[in-house]
Amino acid sequence: MLINRVGDYFILIGIILIAIIFKTLDFYTIFSLVHIYSFKFINFYFIKLTVIDLICFFLLIGAITK
Repeated sequence: MLINRVGDYFILIGIILIAIIFKTLDFYTIFSLVHIYSFKFINFYFIKLTVIDLICFFLLIGAITK
């Protein structure tokens, strides 16, 4: 129950990051823009990550907890 809610929040954060960064939720557009954003870095809790890694992290943790 609690883990399920945590999974929902992680998936939601991952989807919101996709919408903010790519400005769309269309799969074809996202997959065509991945190579551009694979070199864009952000700092997440003092760790330098690519945007794609951060999105994949949230979606993976959300899927594991579901």
